[in-house]
Amino acid sequence: MKGRNKNILKKCDEVNKSILLFRATVPLKILRVTIDMDKKIDDLPSTLVNALQRMNLKASEMQQIFGPNKTITVEKIMMSFKDSGIDVDAKHFMEKQMTLIETHIAPGTFLWLKDEPFYKSWLCGQASPFIYISGSPGAGKTYLTCRYYSLIQESTKSSQMAAELEGSRQSTSVACFLFESGKEDSQSLQAVLATLILQIAEQDPKLCDSKDRELKKMPKGDDDLSIKFLWENLILKTFERSSETSRNCYLLLDGVEQMKPNHCQNMLKLFQALDGDRHCVRVMMTGLPDMFEKLGLKSLLKINLDEKTKSAGDISKIIDHRIQHSKNLKNCSAAAQEQIKKKLYSWKES
Repeated sequence: MKGRNKNILKKCDEVNKSILLFRATVPLKILRVTIDMDKKIDDLPSTLVNALQRMNLKASEMQQIFGPNKTITVEKIMMSFKDSGIDVDAKHFMEKQMTLIETHIAPGTFLWLKDEPFYKSWLCGQASPFIYISGSPGAGKTYLTCRYYSLIQESTKSSQMAAELEGSRQSTSVACFLFESGKEDSQSLQAVLATLILQIAEQDPKLCDSKDRELKKMPKGDDDLSIKFLWENLILKTFERSSETSRNCYLLLDGVEQMKPNHCQNMLKLFQALDGDRHCVRVMMTGLPDMFEKLGLKSLLKINLDEKTKSAGDISKIIDHRIQHSKNLKNCSAAAQEQIKKKLYSWKES
């Protein structure tokens, strides 16, 4: 190359630095979207919108694309709820909790649910729009909820892409609420519905503006009327079956027994209006075993988490994962670790 090799390597280093700088300044989700797009430039705007919807980007991530001059209304919706006296602070707590849980979920656990006939039937909306995951305290109900919040989102991306190739419009929203003991005052039915609506608005930019406009019509000063309005106008009406657009919504409610009894009963009354033939809304609830009979919903599907985690070997996977990642056990000998594992295995049968 007559001495040109050094110059070539220098240019390559400059290109590599430019790539690293580009990656550092562009969110990875958006970068993956741009890589996927291979249509002609005239189709770029519609392609970009569809691609971003498939990625389920939040408003904060969308803001990085559209810039400060474009209106992202999720924050406006949140302020509207606060101005109406509806507490939505639980949303931020849940997001932090779910992020923490995702880092602690043992690999390979809870995946048996995907093959459960009741779950598959509920996912498709065939038998019932309701399913209840029954489990004793500490059985992993919250972990299961967080895992399937992510799994449902991931599984719907491929189906949405296939639908777009066939020319049909399809979108899926997944929203959840994690109830916690001792926080009943911030877990009113209004707060639950508001948190679910905010998550739906974040995942679908097309719905964001419409929900902001619709929310301005919400009755003020009457909790019962506002609750009915939020459920019927901002959830059920949004996900009515239509020949033009197919929108699906999955609502995951973890630990429903933690709700105040009157709020829980009012929520169940709202659920009575949910028609599987008319609405594309599915509700998964988790809670203690004795809560199942109190729900009183027709055709409510049930899965026993205690039995399934034992038969599927989840508890053994969790024990192995915890031992492998325990800072304290690293100081123990291999023989001591084996004794600890045997002891834990004997306890898991009880």
